[in-house]
Amino acid sequence: MGIVDKISCLIATLGPVGYLPAPGTWGTLCAVPVMYALHASLDSRLVDIFFVLSLLIAAYAIQHALPYFQEDDPCQIVIDEFVGFALLSCLLPLEPVLYVVGFFLFRFFDIVKPFGIKDVESYGGAWGILLDDLSAGAYAALCIWGIIYMLSF
Repeated sequence: MGIVDKISCLIATLGPVGYLPAPGTWGTLCAVPVMYALHASLDSRLVDIFFVLSLLIAAYAIQHALPYFQEDDPCQIVIDEFVGFALLSCLLPLEPVLYVVGFFLFRFFDIVKPFGIKDVESYGGAWGILLDDLSAGAYAALCIWGIIYMLSF
């Protein structure tokens, strides 16, 4: 395994996080404070750029890490959860309670994979791994905005 593959595995697993019990939950938990802090301190356009760069880096890292794990979607790869929650946070107002609700909704959609989320996972490779989490983030955002809309009446 070359240096690029080793670095890719480190990025894809978020270091030791991918080897913890319930790694997807821990990967998502890593994203919550990072994205909240970025949104609290930076212009939203810079946060969006961070998200896009994270997505591209994640795709590259996952693609290079997959041969090492020899599985279609290894549970140790958790950068997809980070990026999925990052998308969700880009779609939310900066409110701590929404980040907490978003965390739980994101995990629900990522685990249950309803409404076609399972289908996008079948694309395979890095983008299949990423697309199901991006879909979970988008569905969680839709739910939160639905809740916000209902509470505004």
